[in-house]
Amino acid sequence: MENWYTSIRELVEAGVEKFNIFPLMFKQADPISAHYRTNPEIFPDSRGRLLMHFATEAIMRRLGFRRGPLFYYAKADSHSRQQEDKYDSIEDINLLPFGVSGFGYVGNTQYYNECTLDGYMSAIEEGRPPVWRGARLDLDERMRRTIMFALRSSGVDRSAFSTRYGVDPLQRFGAELAPFLDRGLVSANDTRIEVTDRGAPFADSIALHLVSDRIREQIRLSNSRITDLKRDPLDRYDFSPIERDPVAATVSPLPMPEVPKRPA
Repeated sequence: MENWYTSIRELVEAGVEKFNIFPLMFKQADPISAHYRTNPEIFPDSRGRLLMHFATEAIMRRLGFRRGPLFYYAKADSHSRQQEDKYDSIEDINLLPFGVSGFGYVGNTQYYNECTLDGYMSAIEEGRPPVWRGARLDLDERMRRTIMFALRSSGVDRSAFSTRYGVDPLQRFGAELAPFLDRGLVSANDTRIEVTDRGAPFADSIALHLVSDRIREQIRLSNSRITDLKRDPLDRYDFSPIERDPVAATVSPLPMPEVPKRPA
């Protein structure tokens, strides 16, 4: 906590007026994961992470920063027009990825570029699009995606949502949102559905409740095929927390140097 506070203070004193703050994420096969298993006490626990989040919120507001989208802070009225447009108008914004590991969204299709330099360059040299995975979203998935993104920014405009999709978002996804509405993590009125200050640290968990059963089943099927956490690109490069327990997967051991045999 002290280190976190010191980092924020030094950035503010240096005149930084925009912050992007993201939670630390790592996989079982990452070197830092072994470090965590060996020395978990040097990493913040759940309570510590919440304290860091709310301390950041209090400090930023006291210093005149605004939040928007979640985990983005700025002194200006707008942190980043591109980011705000992406979250608030995701159906109207086409994302064109360039380079290794880029992700895009064009024509209701979400796709991801090759995640390794070798794979990306091979596709380019062969005249193929360097696309690793992709899926065209149907109407239900597009509605869910729109709510997930909007809740991380200025919230869901109920009128605009109803005009676009022909259904009120609270009527369509009331069951998914009910636990968070009841606990004050999400608020709703006649015009908008928003994540509250209390709910901001749990935005990812709220989004997980909007994932459809069909997508969960597809992810479980994909995870069941993962056998090596270190070498499988799906587990190594996909940081989505949805159904992230691969079945029967292990971490392959590091290759050990061959020890020369001593003469008898």
